[in-house]
Amino acid sequence: MKLILFCVGVFFLNDIPATETFSLGTLLKSIKSEHQSERIQNIHRVEIFEIEKKEHEVALKNIKLILAEEEKKARRLEQTFNKNDKTILNLESALITRMGTLKELSGTVQQTASATQAQFENSITQIEFPDRIKMLEDLRIKVASTKQLVSLNELENLWFELQREMTESSKIKMFSATVLNERGMEEKALIKRVGLFNLINENSYLTYNPVSQKINILERQPIAKHLRYLEKFYESTDSYEQFSIDPTRGQVLELLDRMPFLSDRVGQGGLIGYIIILLGLVGVLLGINRFVALRKMKQDVIFQITNPRLNTSNPMGRILTAYENCRDADSETVELKLSEALLREIPVLKKRLVFLKTIAVVAPLLGLLGTVTGMIITFQSITLFGTGDPKLMAGGISQALVTTALGLITAIPILLAHTMLGTRVSAISHLLEETVTSLIASHTMSKINHAGTSTDESVIKS
Repeated sequence: MKLILFCVGVFFLNDIPATETFSLGTLLKSIKSEHQSERIQNIHRVEIFEIEKKEHEVALKNIKLILAEEEKKARRLEQTFNKNDKTILNLESALITRMGTLKELSGTVQQTASATQAQFENSITQIEFPDRIKMLEDLRIKVASTKQLVSLNELENLWFELQREMTESSKIKMFSATVLNERGMEEKALIKRVGLFNLINENSYLTYNPVSQKINILERQPIAKHLRYLEKFYESTDSYEQFSIDPTRGQVLELLDRMPFLSDRVGQGGLIGYIIILLGLVGVLLGINRFVALRKMKQDVIFQITNPRLNTSNPMGRILTAYENCRDADSETVELKLSEALLREIPVLKKRLVFLKTIAVVAPLLGLLGTVTGMIITFQSITLFGTGDPKLMAGGISQALVTTALGLITAIPILLAHTMLGTRVSAISHLLEETVTSLIASHTMSKINHAGTSTDESVIKS
């Protein structure tokens, strides 16, 4: 306390100017005045605290009263809940007992309604009868609640819809509907429904999308034979007409739409597949060229045998010309000249056949190479993504199988062509060899006869 008074005294001494006269009495009065003011403020604070304390005590008392009331209410509600729960259990037990076979009926109705709803949603008759789904949905929800019994009228409606669907399955019906054309535009068209199987217009098959509830023109139509049946069937009214239906209610047509074209199949082979196809085209062109050339050559050879006029544009003509050039020589010289001429013609006959044989051998090897690379791609996909999604492996497997097929498709006909062309070459070679042998024999016999005649004449003269 003395320290506080000293500090206050110092404070007031600092505020008094140095020129003024300072007295201790004045300082004492000032300190007493400040002390009295602080005392009054403290009393006022205590009074406020006492008032707030009483208010809080009243609020706490009220809250305790409310809590007691709520606890009583909670106990009362708990008793009521337990009582109601027992009542509900008793009522449900009594309901099950009183329903008896009706519960089984409700289960059967619910199952039938669910199955019927799923069937109707995917049926093409939904285009003509769109309101039945709402009825089946309401019936299914009502039966599932187990709080209401199905009315006789609702059971009759379910029976009617089933009966109508069965009746419509045997009908061929013409009606107007909105169809999405190839450009995605909606247009009104007269379409024909064939039972529950197909929707058609005058020149194409249609498909019904149950999600969008739209009728679309099938992007990929069946082959021309089925479309011809379709045109006649669409125009017929009473007579019997042949028609191709999809017994799976559109699933086969959807799979047909997913089937890849030939260009897609070839594209699956990749670069190796295109190389095989290129080799195949080269082989086919060579085969056709050699087939035409050998056929003409054989005709010219046969014609030359029966024609005395020599023509050097064919092998037989060139061999006969060589014989004429050495007719007066001895037999050994003629034989050598004719053998030389024959040996010159054999390579001409076999020209380019080695390329065909090479292509027939290389094509399957390229197919095997494509198989190996395709399986490598497949195993890489398995390593990265596992075997959960088969589509990730389909690319490598497609390449493996397509290249193998392309290699065999290329090699088999080219190998057959090589064999056929080899047979033609052998036939022409055989004709040439027969001719050369005949010429050599004839020339030898003529020389022998000429030598014998000369000997006889010399004997006679002697």
